[in-house]
Amino acid sequence: MKAAIVRVVWALLALAVSASLLSNRVPDREWVPFGDQSAHLLATMSLWNDQDLRFDAGDLHRFDAQFPQAGGPRGAYFKQVGEQRFYFAKPVLYAVLAAPLYGLLGTAGFIVLNLVALGILVFVTVRCATPVFGSLAGQLLAAGLFLIGPAVVWAGVIHPDLFAAALLAMGSFIVLRPGVAWRLCLGGLLLGMAFYERPPLLAVFPFLLFVAAPVLGRRLGWALLGASIGWAGPSFVNLLQDAHLLAYQGNRFGVWARPFPFEAGWVLPTGRDYNHIFDLRHLWGAVRTNWPLLPEKLLDFLIGRQTGILLYFPVALLFLATALWRGNRAARLLCAGVGVYWLLNTLAFPTNGFGGAQSYGSRYLLQVIPVLIVALLFVRREPSGQTGPWRHWPVIGALGLAALFQHGTLPPSAALVARPAMFLTQAPAIWFPLETSLLPYMPIDSPGFELRPDRTTTSLYRIEGFEQGLMPLQAAVNHAQFTVFQHDSRDPLPELSLVSSVDAAGALMHAGLPVWQGALRAGVPTPVRVPSHELSRHAFDMISNAPLRWGTFAVELRTASFGPTALAEIVFAAPKSAARTPWAQDIAPTQFGESGVASRFGWGSPEPWGVWTLGHYAELALEPASAEQPMDLVLEATAFVPPGAPAQSFDVSVNGGKAVAWRFSNSDVQRLRMAVPPLGPTGVLRVGIAVRQPRSPSAHGAGPDERLLGLGLRSLRLEPATGTPP
Repeated sequence: MKAAIVRVVWALLALAVSASLLSNRVPDREWVPFGDQSAHLLATMSLWNDQDLRFDAGDLHRFDAQFPQAGGPRGAYFKQVGEQRFYFAKPVLYAVLAAPLYGLLGTAGFIVLNLVALGILVFVTVRCATPVFGSLAGQLLAAGLFLIGPAVVWAGVIHPDLFAAALLAMGSFIVLRPGVAWRLCLGGLLLGMAFYERPPLLAVFPFLLFVAAPVLGRRLGWALLGASIGWAGPSFVNLLQDAHLLAYQGNRFGVWARPFPFEAGWVLPTGRDYNHIFDLRHLWGAVRTNWPLLPEKLLDFLIGRQTGILLYFPVALLFLATALWRGNRAARLLCAGVGVYWLLNTLAFPTNGFGGAQSYGSRYLLQVIPVLIVALLFVRREPSGQTGPWRHWPVIGALGLAALFQHGTLPPSAALVARPAMFLTQAPAIWFPLETSLLPYMPIDSPGFELRPDRTTTSLYRIEGFEQGLMPLQAAVNHAQFTVFQHDSRDPLPELSLVSSVDAAGALMHAGLPVWQGALRAGVPTPVRVPSHELSRHAFDMISNAPLRWGTFAVELRTASFGPTALAEIVFAAPKSAARTPWAQDIAPTQFGESGVASRFGWGSPEPWGVWTLGHYAELALEPASAEQPMDLVLEATAFVPPGAPAQSFDVSVNGGKAVAWRFSNSDVQRLRMAVPPLGPTGVLRVGIAVRQPRSPSAHGAGPDERLLGLGLRSLRLEPATGTPP
């Protein structure tokens, strides 16, 4: 009776998860790809329609017809062989199994396949965890690991991570227990298929063999035979295509925007193959160079915001601790295999985040978690007399953390994988530290988070104490942190600039020691030179095939003029421009750069009509062509005044002088003329715009835009002062 109830509960859970994923699926005509989903989708479509794995114009036309909003198969990877022959440059097993389901169910077939893989993972987890934790706890832990968290949302994505994990789980579960020959051969076959689909998983294979050898004895040969067949079969397909064993080898390239092959204007990308990754000397050189990163990477693995096991897989962390603490030599060997797999991936690809970069959770950890699960087969059982209530606390704690950290994955939907910034920029994720080595691939799309000028290999990441890329000065002493990241350390390091809207005293610190100290005058950019040796973290990245370096700095600003309009920003120093602001000419925001106008602090991106202020304060710096005579400044603008909202008011000042109030009762365009005295030796005209009550369109039912809008500047103009001869 009890077993029947359990089966009914699992059936209801499976039905609920399936219904949620299928009902939240984006219709084909509206679907837009993210990541490399198009690669797997195209291969599946080609297998079903053409019974081959070759990409041609027909595949492209079918894709465009079925997914008109996708903009083509963006994110697809191909291999070119000869003049006009292209093959799909991803392992084929996932596409082979998905093809019949795609033929029957369309793109919903991928979700069905992923759900089958999820069911296999749950089954293996229950079978392995129940003898260690008890029947109820084993069921709950399986649900906490795979029905809440990254696994369940990845089930809605056209990607083989769950598929590879299921192959590894079932294959290991079969091989690590005594069985008849055909059964062991089947387990080995599944393992071989997993190693083909995800070649880095081969790192755990020796450890599986060491553990299986005493369990199976001479029957281990049957498992090895199955593994050889499972790996060699699909690898032979790769050999027939371009004489390479791995789908990742050869003249491989990705395409992320039109034109695609067989379209007008397409040119084969250069310098985008990754064959150096499979050079063992190259791999060893990267691991050896990146060895000093190990302590930092270990912390990232445990508590990182993007990839930490505690945040994303607390139940797996319980399994790891249990296998190490209560397991025998075999359990610890399996954990060591996971450690070697993690070590190779982490040190060879330090910016990839163990497969978690640009993603929701660590995909590579998700793939290898089955090894931690089967390690429970070798955990000693506690004598019945030694069990007590306290024994349940680790289980309760792991499940509680899973619910606390990952409740946002319910109801399950692929949207969280497509837009992980929704999770990374709010609680509970913000309780965990950002992994600085992953910043180039951190999927945070908050305005101002990353600053990377054109034609440079250096980025600036504002990681703490900034809002919309600005540092609010809300107290007498203010602190923030930013990271300077060089994507190629062979290039020169650009100079930084610190600018504040109020007078302040500033200091820049690295590792608790001052790098720069000085005074900031309101509105005047102050150069801040960061010595290159202060970028103390170094790595060699196998993906970009380039040396990297980065460093995190703390900035402290002290001011007596703090408040809503007191702001500071750290930017790359702009080269001195010879452009001057012309007279008697309407200058649109899109023309600011060429007209000697610099926008600072709270401005959005210029649009064809103009530009919005964002937040409470924005500033313009003009360099008039003639600064010795008095002039008038004319601003033409609108304001964001939603229907039924109170009037919007602004305080506009010139060079810190007395502000002029500018009031908008609606969104009609207005013009404001302000007298400007001679500018003196600086020749710079600072225009400050304080927004009394910035408003968000989303808060007023005017669309999804969550920015705090104020003044919509359409143009500015300098004229001789009224009554002054031109």
